[in-house]
Amino acid sequence: MQTFTLSIGLGLISAVFGAFANLSARQIMRLTSPRDYLALNFGLLFLWLLPAAPFLGRVQLSAAALGALLAAALVDAAANYLYFKAFEQNDAASASMLLSLSPLFTLALAPFFAAQAGAVSWAQALGVAAVVAGLVLAARGVNPQPGGGARSWAAPLGAAALFGANFYLLKWIFAQGYANPVGYYFLRAGLIAILAWGMLRPRWAWVNGAALRLSAGRALLVAVQWLLLLYALQVGSPAVVKAASDASPLFVMAFLALFWKARLLPRQWAAAGCILAGLGLVTLGG
Repeated sequence: MQTFTLSIGLGLISAVFGAFANLSARQIMRLTSPRDYLALNFGLLFLWLLPAAPFLGRVQLSAAALGALLAAALVDAAANYLYFKAFEQNDAASASMLLSLSPLFTLALAPFFAAQAGAVSWAQALGVAAVVAGLVLAARGVNPQPGGGARSWAAPLGAAALFGANFYLLKWIFAQGYANPVGYYFLRAGLIAILAWGMLRPRWAWVNGAALRLSAGRALLVAVQWLLLLYALQVGSPAVVKAASDASPLFVMAFLALFWKARLLPRQWAAAGCILAGLGLVTLGG
C-alpha cells in the first residue's frame, strides 16, 4: 500500500510539472517548429542531467540492455516529435487533453503485458476509464485553432499511443535492472539530441537569448516531470501511474483560469470532476 501511494503521489506531482511544460511548449511552438526545436530540447535535457548522471545514474552495459534502451529511446523520439507537432497545430488546452488519452492505450494493452502491468483491480480499471472519459469530454469542449480541425488531432493521438505503449517496455527495462530512471533518461536525452540533429538538420536562426532561456527553463521542468514519472513507474502499475501523471489537463485548466483569466466551459468543469472521480477510484482501488 505504501508503494502504491508513493507511485500515485509521484505521478500527480509529475502532472503538475507536466502542466507547466505543456503551456511552455505552446509558447515555444510559436517561435519555431518541432524539426528545429527537438535537437535543442534534448541537448538541454542532457546538459541538465549531466552533473547528476555519474552519481545517480545506472546503466547495464550489455548488448541486451543497450538494445532495449535504444528501442525505448527511438519510440520516445517519435512520440516527442508528434508531441511538439501537437502544440504546433493546437492550442495548449486541446493538445494537453488529447495527449492525455495515453492511459487508454496503456490500459488497453495491459492484457498483452501481464508481467509488466501487474494486478489492476476493477476499481482501478474503472478509475482509469473515468479519467479517459473526462479527458475526452474536455477535448470536445475545446475547439482546435483555425485551420486545424480533426486532422490536427492526429499528432497528439499518435504521441499518446506511443507514450502509452512505451510504458511497458520501460517497466520491463527497470525490472530487468538494465537501467534506473536517471540512467535511462540521461542516455535517452543524449541519443535523441544526436538523432534529431543528424536526421532533421535543424535551423538555429530562431535561437536568441530569450528563446534559449525559455527552452532551458522548459527543459528543467520536463526533466523533473519525467524523472518523477519514471520513478513512479518503477514502483507502480503502468496503467495507474499513467492515469495519475496524465492528469496535467486539470492543472492546465486551473493555470489558464488563474493566470490567463480564461473562461472555462461548463463541459470542462464536468470533465474536471470526472477526472477527479477517476483518480479517486484509482487511489481507493489500490
